[in-house]
Amino acid sequence: MVYLRAEVFAWQFWILSSRYWPNNWSVASDVRREVARETGGDSSMMGIVTKSMFFDRKAVTSAVDRATRKVLSAFGAFVRTAAKHSIRKRKAVSQPGSPPSSHVGTLRRLIFFGYDPARKSVVIGPTPLGSEVEAPPLLEYGGRARRKNRKGRNVIATYKARPFMGPAFEQEKPKLPAMWAGSVK
Repeated sequence: MVYLRAEVFAWQFWILSSRYWPNNWSVASDVRREVARETGGDSSMMGIVTKSMFFDRKAVTSAVDRATRKVLSAFGAFVRTAAKHSIRKRKAVSQPGSPPSSHVGTLRRLIFFGYDPARKSVVIGPTPLGSEVEAPPLLEYGGRARRKNRKGRNVIATYKARPFMGPAFEQEKPKLPAMWAGSVK
């Protein structure tokens, strides 16, 4: 199937590590030793550690999860819209390398997106058209498929790539950093 996945990388969550932001008194001495080790033994910068200096880890992770869901869902909607708008409704056949033409409008109607909370990603692409899911991947990547000709005989047809999801993803990808800016509140 022609699905694109935009994922959140682990480096965005490094601030949530208990190594840097402990949430109880028992690890404060570990932090003090870690700071002393990283600064070459000079722990004079490390003053009195109080409980008020630490934040609520659960609140921060839930805020990051909400922001992730919101940003990736918006990104999925933008990619879906760009892909739908690239498919023109016309009777003519599109040139190989350009987005496909939609003769009936089925492909445009079946492009969706969905946020996957388990993987913190968004899946964008056309839904299956039936039991035989050949059309969307053939349009996106090209290839060969067995089909029946007008006389009812099985023939192998070769299709040239007419990508529509990949270019839509690449078109919207530069907007993603601006969407992340100030998203965690």
